[in-house]
Order: sequence, then C-alpha cells, then structure tokens
Amino acid sequence: MNIELYVFEESFVMCLGLLTTILAASYFVKNNKFAFVKSLVLLFISTCCYQSTTALFIPYVFLLICLKNKDRNIIENIKTNYKTYIS
Repeated sequence: MNIELYVFEESFVMCLGLLTTILAASYFVKNNKFAFVKSLVLLFISTCCYQSTTALFIPYVFLLICLKNKDRNIIENIKTNYKTYIS
C-alpha cells in the first residue's frame, strides 16, 4: 500500500514538471516585456520538479513557433528559427 502512494506522488510531480515546461515554452515564444524571465523561472521550476521534462523545452518551442507562423512552410520555419533561437 505504501508503494502505491509513492508512485502517485512521483507521477504528480512529473505532470507538474511537464506543465511548467509547456508554459515556459509558450512564454518563450511570446514577445512580451518579461516573457523571457518568466520562461526561465518556469523552466527552473520544471527542472526542480523532474529533470527529464526539461529536455522537451526546445521541441515545444519549435512546435509553438511553427503553429504561430502558419503562413510559411514548416521546413522554412525550422531553418529560420533554429538560426534565431539556438545560435
């Protein structure tokens, strides 16, 4: 019975880390004044919760950028945004 409680708590923390990673990616794509700072804070919270979800930050950013710029081709979006955000 005690083992089931630990599994449940870890799954909650992992879901919280995934949620903060998605929120950090969505703030990173926005062009607000403090969006980058909010993104870093949420990414730090995600790292404290569950480190494996932090690796999903860059694919989520690319996905949200591609959804934001629907007028261009997906390959063109990835090429231009890779140069902009990663370099």
